[in-house]
Amino acid sequence: MMRLMRTLFRDRKAALPRPRPQSAARLQMEELELRALPSTFGNIVIGHLPVSGEIKSDLAVIRAEVQHLSGALSRASATVKADVKALGADLNAVLNDLATGKSSTQDVASFITDETKLVTDLGNKVPNQVKHDIRALEHNLMDLAEDLTRIVKTTNLQGDLKAVENAAKTLTSALASNTNSTVQSDLSTLNKDLSTLRSDLSAGKDVAKDLATVISDEATLASDLGNSVAKNIRMDLRMLEKDLNRVSNDLMQIANQVTADVKMLEADEAMLAQQLGPNVSMTVSGDIQALNGALLNLAADVSAHADISTDLSNVFKEEVALIKDLAGQITPAVRQTFSTFSADLTRLAIDLLASKV
Repeated sequence: MMRLMRTLFRDRKAALPRPRPQSAARLQMEELELRALPSTFGNIVIGHLPVSGEIKSDLAVIRAEVQHLSGALSRASATVKADVKALGADLNAVLNDLATGKSSTQDVASFITDETKLVTDLGNKVPNQVKHDIRALEHNLMDLAEDLTRIVKTTNLQGDLKAVENAAKTLTSALASNTNSTVQSDLSTLNKDLSTLRSDLSAGKDVAKDLATVISDEATLASDLGNSVAKNIRMDLRMLEKDLNRVSNDLMQIANQVTADVKMLEADEAMLAQQLGPNVSMTVSGDIQALNGALLNLAADVSAHADISTDLSNVFKEEVALIKDLAGQITPAVRQTFSTFSADLTRLAIDLLASKV
C-alpha cells in the first residue's frame, strides 16, 4: 500500500524485475492469453477489452502473477489459499468492470487490500521466490492503478481543460486582426491566467482562485468586445464559457468525492475504536489516538486545499502501527474494518490523482 501511495504522488519509477516461472522466460501477453486458466481466474480475453494496450499489458502480467502465486502457495494454509482465491475474484471483477464500461476503482482498491492481507497472513517465513512474486505483483498493481486513473483524467478534467485551451486559442486567432488595445490586453491576460491554471493543476495546487480569475477574464473580454461583434466571435465566447463551466463542475465533483472519502475513513476509524473497545493496552490506545490525530490533520488539510501527501503517509503509518501492536489479536470483524479502511485510503489517493492534469 505504501508503494502505491508513493506511485500516486510521484513520477513512475523504473519497473521492478518481473518474476519468472522456473526455466522459462516471461511470456508475452498473447502467449498468456492462450494458456489454460483455472476457473478461479475467469475466461475473459484481455486482448478483447476496450482499453489501451498499456492497461491490457498490466492485466495480462497481473493475471500470470496471480496464477504463479496460486501454484507456489498450493501447500500453504487454508487462510493463505483463501487470500489467493480472493485475488483471483478481485481480478475477475476488474476485468468485468472494464468489459462492461464500469468504473473499476472499487475493485482495484479491493485487489490492493486483499494483496495486503495475503502479505500479512503469510508472515515472515516466506520463500524468496514468493517474496519476489509479491513485490512484482505490487508493482504491477501500482502501474494498473496509475494507468486506469489516467483514463479518468483524460476523459473528464483533462479533456475539459484541453477544450478550454482550444477555445481560447480559437478566440485569440479570430481576434488577431482586432486593433483595439484593450481587447488585445484582455486576450493576453486570459491566456496568461489559463497557463497558470494548468500549471497549478499539474502541481496539485488549489486552483479555485485561478479558475475564478480565468472566468473573470472571459467576462471582461466579452464586455470589452461589446455587442457589435461578429457571429463567430460570439459563438467562440459562448464555447469558452461553456468549457470553463465544465472544468468548474469537474473540480467540484472531485472535491466532493475527496471530502466523502475522508468522511468514510473517519467512520472506519470510529468503527475500529468501537470494535476494539476500552479494554486495550496503553500502546494500542495510543495507536488509536495517533490514527485519529492523523485523520484530523488529513481532514483539515483537505478543507484548506493544502497538500495532503504527507497526511496520507502518516495515516497509513499509524494504521500499520495499530495492526502490529494488536499482535494478531484481531477478530474477523476488526479485520474486515481494517480492509475497508485500506480500500478507502486507496480510493482517496486515486481520487486525488484524478485532480491533477
